[in-house]
Amino acid sequence: GRTRGELEGERRGAEELRRACEGLRAEVSASKKAREQLEGEREQEREKHACEVAALEQEAREMEEACEQSEEEWKGKMESMMLVVNTERERLIQQHKTELASMEHCLQEKLEQATAQLREQGGRGSVVARG
Repeated sequence: GRTRGELEGERRGAEELRRACEGLRAEVSASKKAREQLEGEREQEREKHACEVAALEQEAREMEEACEQSEEEWKGKMESMMLVVNTERERLIQQHKTELASMEHCLQEKLEQATAQLREQGGRGSVVARG
């Protein structure tokens, strides 16, 4: 059999791993909260862009009335403005998604490693498994 010291050492090791797992779960949770916050910010960006587009449309209407430009020229100008706004919005969305996916993947790997170590530790010490 193992000595009391060995059993105590295993119990402490398992407890440290358990705490590490809890820390990683908290990190995963924080990452999810960060993603939700970024999604909220992305929605605000969308609304801001919508306001900017509305302002651009208003400006275009006023200029069209003031100038004797053809309707097709203004349509082309508005489409290109919309394209710029939409392209930038999509770029920001993809950037946020990529950053979050990378962060979550890293945290998930850490959690899986710690969980595997905890199982391995628990398998060696039946005292721990019951405790």
